[in-house]
Amino acid sequence: MMEADLAQTSLAGTNINQRVIDQLQPGDVLVVDIYGKVEDGSWVGDNLTTAIYVATGNGFIIHGGIRDLEGITGIEAPVYHRGAHPTVYTDMMLTGVNVPVRIDNVTVMPGHIVLGDREGVTFIPPHFVEGLIEYSQGQR
Repeated sequence: MMEADLAQTSLAGTNINQRVIDQLQPGDVLVVDIYGKVEDGSWVGDNLTTAIYVATGNGFIIHGGIRDLEGITGIEAPVYHRGAHPTVYTDMMLTGVNVPVRIDNVTVMPGHIVLGDREGVTFIPPHFVEGLIEYSQGQR
């Protein structure tokens, strides 16, 4: 969804992060690319993390910063981010929703499966999932 399209919806006039969060559905995993920006790039705090978790039952991946780390730590949602900084985001513009994004050297497409643990995340194209499950069961 581009800015011009957003202006025609009920999402116009709200904060960019709230626009996206309001569209989340149960089971979604939010993946946001803000180019690794941490200072002046904190995309969510504890309140929006709670909103994401309530809407999806999942956490999120932010290629950038978050704030309110103490409050976020108490929420059961898995959260992956570049760093924490008390500032809010500045000089950013929403350019798309459900579009390919880059997280470091990986292109993430809408519909990719996200697998994460304390060491990081992996994005799996959905057409590989069945084969990976079969392979992993054979490795036990």
